[in-house]
Parts: sequence; C-alpha cells; structure tokens
Amino acid sequence: MAKEKIEGCHICTSVTPGEPQVLLGKDKAFTYDFVFDLDAQQHQIYNACVQKLVEGCFEGYNATVFAYGQ
Repeated sequence: MAKEKIEGCHICTSVTPGEPQVLLGKDKAFTYDFVFDLDAQQHQIYNACVQKLVEGCFEGYNATVFAYGQ
C-alpha cells in the first residue's frame, strides 16, 4: 500500500477545467503554462508542451522542461 494511503493523506489540489490552473483548497489558485490532471496520458503531455521544444533543439535552440509527478 502506498505511503500516502497508510498515513491517511488525501488529494488537496484540483485542476480548473479548461484552464492551466491548479486550485489549492478553496482560496488559492496557481496558473502555469500547462496543467494536466491525474488521468493525463504521457503522449498527451508530450504532444501538448514538449514536442515543439524537442523539434527546436534540433534547429539549434535550447529548451528546458520542468515536470513533476509521481
């Protein structure tokens, strides 16, 4: 069993539908370039925000992707 479940943790954030925004509780919102929910597939994330960066690298540009997830 996952450590979080053993410790009784619960999901405390949500994604605003149609917006690149994460809600923390009811009163805090954080906006990013891209936001994906728990059901997002790896290919969706790559196609939406990484593919063009990789193509740019082959044309001589620099790129950085900061991604966090478990």
